[in-house]
Amino acid sequence: MHCPTNAVSALPPGAGRRTVLAAAATLIAAGRTLPARASSAQLVRITGTGSAMGTVRELAEAHRRRSPAVAEVQFLPNLGTTGGIAAVLESAADVALAARPLKDAERAAGAREIAYARTPLAFATKAGGPAVRAVAMDDVVRIYAGELAEWPDGKPIRVVRRPSSDMGYIALAAASPAMADALAAAQRRPGLVTAGTDQDNAEALEAVHGSFGAITLAQFLSEQRRLTLLALDGVEPSPRAVAEGRYPLSVTFRFVTRAEPAPAAAAFMEFAAGPEGGAILAGLGQEPIGGGA
Repeated sequence: MHCPTNAVSALPPGAGRRTVLAAAATLIAAGRTLPARASSAQLVRITGTGSAMGTVRELAEAHRRRSPAVAEVQFLPNLGTTGGIAAVLESAADVALAARPLKDAERAAGAREIAYARTPLAFATKAGGPAVRAVAMDDVVRIYAGELAEWPDGKPIRVVRRPSSDMGYIALAAASPAMADALAAAQRRPGLVTAGTDQDNAEALEAVHGSFGAITLAQFLSEQRRLTLLALDGVEPSPRAVAEGRYPLSVTFRFVTRAEPAPAAAAFMEFAAGPEGGAILAGLGQEPIGGGA
């Protein structure tokens, strides 16, 4: 399968993770010698999972409009959840956006987490591509396993896969043993596009005719992606469907900081957890989680 220019290369599984961790190491090294402006108590440096970044940019802009004298928010390169947490622990970032709970080692190193939103994980294809609007979970398993290779119109299904370390992959694998086996099979299939970051994933899904892959509703809406989201077993991916237990796939976003975050970072997270922040989250496909539950 040919991967379009400016989309994503056909990388071996795991290559995206190695690239992200290398970028994290570079950022952490730079963070140890930050310029004076970046060390100001009024600067909030944010990195982490790209799936949450578009929404948090909206939150930061609303925070600035509400209180012009508040901290400047600086968005560092997207390092993914693990890279973002590492940057926070090394004081190269103030807040990491995480799509998974902290590991014991990260917590022991001083990281703290606050869950702030939950969003559906949806299946998507290129807008204007196959004339499909829904998919069955059984067929998703068959698609990833390579057993179902054509859309109803006879055109090929082109899977965009994620590394096994990606939280979307992990959320899908948890759906059932059959899904976990199918995803593992997809990792072994030659010629598939492997998207190392959330933005790479969205761009590949947009670029590849007949594409099929997973994306959070939060990223789809906040980045205004040109994709068609598919209903799953007849249920549209929505925060309400997740909350009611009718839609089975979701990702929970967390703010990760050091044990005692800087006042500016704490103020930003407080805004995100408040009524105005909650309205922004809800408008971008997320169920706010009040009180960091």
